[in-house]
Amino acid sequence: MPAEGKYLENTSKHWTKAELEARAAGESAMAPVRAFTAKLPRILSGDKAAASYWRAITKKMGGLGILDDLDADVLSVYCSALSRRDAIDATCRDMLQRIAEVDNLEVRLEMFKSIDQVMGKLQKSEGVILQYADKLGLTPDSRNRLSRRAAVQAALAAEQPVDSMFGD
Repeated sequence: MPAEGKYLENTSKHWTKAELEARAAGESAMAPVRAFTAKLPRILSGDKAAASYWRAITKKMGGLGILDDLDADVLSVYCSALSRRDAIDATCRDMLQRIAEVDNLEVRLEMFKSIDQVMGKLQKSEGVILQYADKLGLTPDSRNRLSRRAAVQAALAAEQPVDSMFGD
């Protein structure tokens, strides 16, 4: 898991005044600018799980200023992928339950071969979900990257040296 980004008040580095201002400007750029106002897309209205994910994510992320109304389509694909992952996971759990109930070893081995295909689809689905989450700024690493980018842009705008802002 990536290291969590530190906010200015939680750092122990001795900052110069210019560094403090540049870092604070970068952090404030990530502050809520406007609320995410996009409504639930029609494509998700028939999928209760995807709609539930949509509402939960927009509620949690709407005030952070990371999501924009332009992200609605990508977010809907992400929520749909989460819903599909849940369905595949439920299928895997059902298959494992059925395997546990079988006494014949040969039959169990054949059942395990079929579950491998479903598990492969589950892993691919999870990989896609992580890629979308990273693009949307839903992972800690992507939010840290966005914060750093905002700090660099603020430093460049103020013509401050950037190299000293993110020292160890």
